[in-house]
Order: sequence, then structure tokens, then C-alpha cells
Amino acid sequence: MAIITTLVGQGFTQDMYERLRQGVNWDGDPVDGWLAHAVYWDASGSIHITNMWVSIDHMQNAFATRLGPVMRSIGIPPPHGEVHETFNLSVF
Repeated sequence: MAIITTLVGQGFTQDMYERLRQGVNWDGDPVDGWLAHAVYWDASGSIHITNMWVSIDHMQNAFATRLGPVMRSIGIPPPHGEVHETFNLSVF
């Protein structure tokens, strides 16, 4: 079953995000099982990330093999979040 992750973190800057995006290259080499991604920063500077994944196994593998290593090399503080099974997904 597909899952949604919602992550929030402080100290995760726009520059760090762009370096992560380049380092993982998810636009040029899509991450297996990653269906959708949205990100924004609130007025306090905290990052908010929402991702959709095919499964929790896909998400865990992506963080173990692609996202996590690049995040650590950049020094990105791990965001805190929640994982939920998707009840419905509509793309318009």
C-alpha cells in the first residue's frame, strides 16, 4: 500500500536542499518507488516536506542507499516526521 510521509525540520536550508537535490539527482535518475514530492519553508525557516512512496520498504531503501548518505555528507539535520498509509490518491 502506498504511504505518505510528512517531515518537518529546522536548520535544513534552501541551499542544503538544492545540494541534496543535485547530489541525489532525483530529477535525472528517479528514486525507485518515490511517487511525489512537495516542499516549502514556513515563516520561521522550518522546512516542510510531503512525499508519497509505493511502500515503506521503498522509502526505507531510498533513505538507506540514496537520500541518507547525501544528507549526512551535506550535514542536513534529520527532519522529524510521520508515516501514514494512503487512504486515497487522486492526481489531477
